[in-house]
Amino acid sequence: MFQLRLCFPLHNRLATYENNILSILADIYLGLACNLASIVLLAPAILIFLFYRSLRRQHRIRLHINFFSALLVADFVNILWEMMVTYANLEDTSIDPQVV
Repeated sequence: MFQLRLCFPLHNRLATYENNILSILADIYLGLACNLASIVLLAPAILIFLFYRSLRRQHRIRLHINFFSALLVADFVNILWEMMVTYANLEDTSIDPQVV
């Protein structure tokens, strides 16, 4: 996932830094797509389980509703964290790439 390269000339160091940033951004976007796909699939499943009264009475269905709800909340939190913290830190222009 992350690459560590030792580059002595400055232009190579900056190129490696930019490649690492692009690799991390690709990982963020891939994670975002997977989390959104999970939300799109979990939300209707929860609604189907809640809509049918005969399903709500079964203990194993209640267990699945709770499990799906936990996954849904985890996906939302993961998306918020990736966009508000990780992505914001990568896009912060006040960080000098020469220091890294």
